Amino acid sequence: ASGGVASVCGIVNFFFHDRLPTGFALQLDLQDFARFAGIAFLSGLAFCVPLYQQLGVFSINQLLSEDSLKVARRESVIKKTLNFVLRYSPLLLVFLGLAATLLDSKLDAVKLMLSMFAVAMIGLGGGRLIFRIAHRWLRKTPGLLRLVTASVARSRFGTDVGFVCLVLIALVMNLVPHLLHSLNHEFQPLEHGQFPALFLVNIQESGLSEIESFIQAEGGKLSFVSPLVQARLTAVNGEEPENDRLKRFPVRITYREHPSESETIIEGREFSSAFDSRKIGEVPGVSLEERFAQSNGFHLGDRMSFDVQGVPIAARVTSIRKIRWTEFHPNFFMSFQPGVLEDAPKTYLATVMIPDLSKKSKLQAHLLTKFPDLNVIDIGQALNRGLTIARGILHPIQWTAILALLMSFLILFSVVSHNLSLRTSEIDVQKMMGADLTLIRRLMVGEYLLTSSLAFAVGAMGAILIAYFVCATILDVPLLLSWSALAISALVVILGSALMANVAAARVLSQRGAFQIGGARR
Repeated sequence: ASGGVASVCGIVNFFFHDRLPTGFALQLDLQDFARFAGIAFLSGLAFCVPLYQQLGVFSINQLLSEDSLKVARRESVIKKTLNFVLRYSPLLLVFLGLAATLLDSKLDAVKLMLSMFAVAMIGLGGGRLIFRIAHRWLRKTPGLLRLVTASVARSRFGTDVGFVCLVLIALVMNLVPHLLHSLNHEFQPLEHGQFPALFLVNIQESGLSEIESFIQAEGGKLSFVSPLVQARLTAVNGEEPENDRLKRFPVRITYREHPSESETIIEGREFSSAFDSRKIGEVPGVSLEERFAQSNGFHLGDRMSFDVQGVPIAARVTSIRKIRWTEFHPNFFMSFQPGVLEDAPKTYLATVMIPDLSKKSKLQAHLLTKFPDLNVIDIGQALNRGLTIARGILHPIQWTAILALLMSFLILFSVVSHNLSLRTSEIDVQKMMGADLTLIRRLMVGEYLLTSSLAFAVGAMGAILIAYFVCATILDVPLLLSWSALAISALVVILGSALMANVAAARVLSQRGAFQIGGARR
């Protein structure tokens, strides 16, 4: 294992040194080598524990018999479950320790172990259920398809393991491309003024019109001008806020009549009009950002009290907004209803759109020269630099994933070969009944063609669900499916499995039979 990791590091550094960020190199020191060797030893030892425990219940005569592992024992369900837990608990403990070390969190390690265990159990149980449903649906269909569904419906252990391997391969092959495709769409380079070129901070109210005219004369456009007001949140529903940061530091709020292009109301309603202070008993509304509200325990209808430059202002939460932060527009956690903060001391934020990005540096220099109090942030440069670093790191990650995929197919080929080799007696019976070798091979290939097709469907659907969950809860970006990844993974999983089954079947069928008839082997 350590030698393989060292080889991968050397290959990546040698072939992709020109694509990696400056100073970036994969290295494996003596401590890492010893760590990988220890992990490989403990994992192998724990993996063999179930076999050691099974060997202890057989006698010498049974161990020397060809059918030693087929000895049946009558046990209760509880005893079988306890034996299963005892056999595989060392392997689970090693996996849990490794996950806790890599994730640096015991809770995340337990979640990962339980999720992997759930995937394996769902794969085994789901595979058996799908096979039986397919058999019942096609059992009256004449021809090879009925024989194939009848064969897989028996749910041999090798078939179940192969199904789980194919599900995991299809899941990995689709999950990573979907996430990368969604992220690339969100963080694509600035083109045709799609994203703001510059971000302006600390625009004084008295100089707003002058700055707008100056930018327009330089060929740009001032967009998404947003007022910024400093305030303190003093109470929520009559009590002090629980967050110490909200107690100690001021909050930055704004006011808008309608949500911006990057904002979406997910709860409550928009402001219908400006606030009218002449209405007795009316309280102005405030809209909160979704994650800000969740992290602080704010809900629709909550009463909030603010101190705006010494002036107390009460408000009521009327809506919750979801913000697409990758739009790089001026956005705020709290947005007031118009008609409340217009007279408060404030500055402005805004973005600058430039059709010709070659003039961006010149415009930025002129702005800083003419308006020295203005803060100008080059959003495009920061974004492109981050994308360059991310793409440089993604290249070795993608190639490492490809190597891991190749190793998965080697494991799958071993499972297919071993599963077919265990069916030697069954194949001999088929030969004795007059079955042609071509028909037997077609039957074996058909089994794995059906198994891989169903496994790809399950794995691809699982990848889409997981990708949607990650994009919605962690990355906070919309999910965009990579249709090319779906097509390529379908060809690799389904046709690759059929090809491996064909090769393994040819090797098994080339062997002589295990039955003796009339003193001669058939």
